[in-house]
Amino acid sequence: MGTQKVSAQINFAQSEIDFNGFPNVSSGVTSLVFGPDGRLYVAEYPGTIKIYTVQRNSPTDYIVTGLETLNGITDIVNHDDDGTACSGTTFDCNSRETTGIEVAGTAQNPVIYVSSSDFRIGAGSGGGNGDVDLDTNSGIVTRMSWNGSSWDVVDLVRGLPRSEENHATNGIQFTNIGGTDFLIVASGGITNGGAPSTNFVYTCEYALSAAIISINLDMLDTMPILTDGNGRDYIYDLPTLDDPTRANVNGITDPDDPGYDGIDVNDPWGGNDGLNQAIVDPSGPVQIVAPGYRNSYDLVVTEAGQLYVTENGANQGWGGFPVGEGTASVTNDYDPAEPGSQSPSGGEQINNLDHLELVTNDLQNYVFGSHYGGHPNPIRANPSGAGLFTAPAQTGLTGAVFRTQVYDPDGSTPGSTTDPSVALPANWPPVQTANAVEGDWRGPGINNPDGPDDDLIVVWGTNTNGIDEYTASNFGGAMQGDLIAGVNTGVLRRVEVKADGSLDNFTSSFLSGIGGNALGIQCNGDNEVFPGTIWAGTLNGKIVVFEPQDFVECFGPGDPEYDPLADYDGDGYTNQDEEDNGTDPCNGGSQPGDFDKVAGAPLISDLNDTDDDADGIADALDPFQLGDPTTSGSDAFELPVRNDLFNDQQGLGGIFGLGMTGLMNNGDTGANWLDWLDRRDDPSDPNPNDVLGGAPGLMTSHMTSGTALGATNNQEKGYQYGVQVDQNTGIFTVVGNLINFDGPLRLYGNTAAVGGELGHFIGDGTQSNYIKMVLTTDGITALQEINDVPQTPINVTIPTGDRPQSSMVFYFVVDPSNGEVELQYSKDGAARTTIGTITAQGSILTAIQNSGTDLAVGFTGTSGTPGVELEGTWDFLNVIGEV
Repeated sequence: MGTQKVSAQINFAQSEIDFNGFPNVSSGVTSLVFGPDGRLYVAEYPGTIKIYTVQRNSPTDYIVTGLETLNGITDIVNHDDDGTACSGTTFDCNSRETTGIEVAGTAQNPVIYVSSSDFRIGAGSGGGNGDVDLDTNSGIVTRMSWNGSSWDVVDLVRGLPRSEENHATNGIQFTNIGGTDFLIVASGGITNGGAPSTNFVYTCEYALSAAIISINLDMLDTMPILTDGNGRDYIYDLPTLDDPTRANVNGITDPDDPGYDGIDVNDPWGGNDGLNQAIVDPSGPVQIVAPGYRNSYDLVVTEAGQLYVTENGANQGWGGFPVGEGTASVTNDYDPAEPGSQSPSGGEQINNLDHLELVTNDLQNYVFGSHYGGHPNPIRANPSGAGLFTAPAQTGLTGAVFRTQVYDPDGSTPGSTTDPSVALPANWPPVQTANAVEGDWRGPGINNPDGPDDDLIVVWGTNTNGIDEYTASNFGGAMQGDLIAGVNTGVLRRVEVKADGSLDNFTSSFLSGIGGNALGIQCNGDNEVFPGTIWAGTLNGKIVVFEPQDFVECFGPGDPEYDPLADYDGDGYTNQDEEDNGTDPCNGGSQPGDFDKVAGAPLISDLNDTDDDADGIADALDPFQLGDPTTSGSDAFELPVRNDLFNDQQGLGGIFGLGMTGLMNNGDTGANWLDWLDRRDDPSDPNPNDVLGGAPGLMTSHMTSGTALGATNNQEKGYQYGVQVDQNTGIFTVVGNLINFDGPLRLYGNTAAVGGELGHFIGDGTQSNYIKMVLTTDGITALQEINDVPQTPINVTIPTGDRPQSSMVFYFVVDPSNGEVELQYSKDGAARTTIGTITAQGSILTAIQNSGTDLAVGFTGTSGTPGVELEGTWDFLNVIGEV
């Protein structure tokens, strides 16, 4: 700020909705919207739809006065990937990953549209579970219409693609194009960079995946409502390929037979790794609006007719480019090198950049399919020649085959095969028209002459998802047409765009202090209830309201009237506290991070609060700075703990909701745990290089030269959480997974990181007492350190040719009765190997045997070289009892 008086043009007050005793949204909000009836429609992560009547009593006082709960999504019957009944857990089979909601219709007869899919998550994110047999054809868009006395529920479209990972049928928006009503839908991709890969269990992109698609509602209205064998009403089942490994309904599998129709038993369910994927019907109600989007979580059609999408960029090390990338002859074959994933290929490399993209500046006159977002899909690029790679094993390539010949049981079709175990479906391909450009990977922010840079609005930090347009005239219209997007770090971004849709200005942290992953974003216009407000629904179960305050008198530092202890915007934080954090002291919606705000502690930011979890232990002495003091009077979790490193999805809290409740304490009484996070030049862009949770469910951290070894104690990013164990616990196991080892920044490619290591530890939460097991360039090292004195290490050499390719799982098998810790590892899914046993001593032994002292478990790593960073990726960290 300058030295003169500032009259703030934009200022919001922040508050949380008061549920007033009505059921809350503790299962997590994935999307929300106000309907034409003025009620708030909320989609919860497992599928429940809650409709809240909200009343404003006074400024920042929003209270629920009524609730209607709908189970029309959770009632959907789930399936496995072969089309049979769901074989997962009861919860998984009775839940739906629900990520999009839209409400149209009238105040008297609202119409709800909901997108959902199989709730299970496998592949690289599901704790390394691989293929969990989730239904890759499980995407559904459902309509719920109020008929005056009840809700009529019908599935509009069934059989949309669903990734083995966490990508699904996502955000939806109702719009009218040329007099026809449409839903515009974000259809998530199935691969990381267009090719089958280890971390996506070798599945290929489907014909309708990795795209923005449309659903023609007027066309569906001309079709009859049908009822399936489960009593479920539906209108349109996407036609699918004729899976050669599956029986047909009429028993006819020969395409030459006049009665052949290719309809499999249980269609459209069970994508079966692409063998039964949906077909693009050029005359059907589902079409591709814009191809090439890896995982767009949300989209918005603005009042001016622009279509923007939030896109999650590919993760480094999770999969690369298709074979033949950049050419019209691109294929779905698997290349074990996964080119472009961990090292450049043809000058290009996966760059892990999330971004906002403009599909079109004029949706009314846009030609469907004409804009390409940059994520390849060989089936659409080269329908006849792409082939299909299938890998039936839960993990690994046992039984994998690259299919290139269509199935014909009598062999009369030239080039066909009579062997269904290696055949393509008889009615292959699922796309009739080739779009060769989709064979070319185009990274955001890369100077690529063939795009999509011209339509790239902004590259922003991971993980940015929900989005809406601000249309209200508050602040003299200064925000009209701006885009507001939610981030997993608990902030909202502001994007100011010009009339042509291009970027005017970008604010990476516009509203902050939300305290959760803001997936659902709603901006209310002048003619809607609570005009000018912004509503954010978070995955950890909050609904936060930002209420416009059109004038705040504010003074900048250096002005004679400036008071650092005052609170100009009335948000509870002093002006100096906000200045220290880089938030706006003139905007009540821009608040610093404050972990214990909900607990009712004084409003002091994490940066300046000496006890961020209000547990009575100063952060400088607390190994679990963001612990949960409500857990049996301890900051620690009770066994079992299963942490797959998803933001807010496991209810474990901690840093970014990842369940990591602290960082290894170094004994510096003046230290702040925030200082141990990513070193950065721009405090408004936290962890620009690190991927912390998000859709992948992993933590990728760039480890500095800091180390806990000996008395050095300058370890950074020593993420950890506590568990409650004692002598009566019985044998338990701490198990964590490391993935992605090759590449210029990673362990086996970073020649500058001399002495680099990555792994796990258990201990008393300090950098002075721990047992670690780490992977080095030479092999595995395990050692115990007591009071800053390292003991004799256990070293296991791994020859260069035998290094892990996909994963290294470390096991600490702990016997509390005697303090013995058996150290084991599993490389690339192989059997566990024991490298030795260490007997815990000192405070480590106390933490294992004494219920009054918490045992810390976590990640550790160092580049070993000043000025060099070493990239490591952790996939899960669990603590399980004896089985």
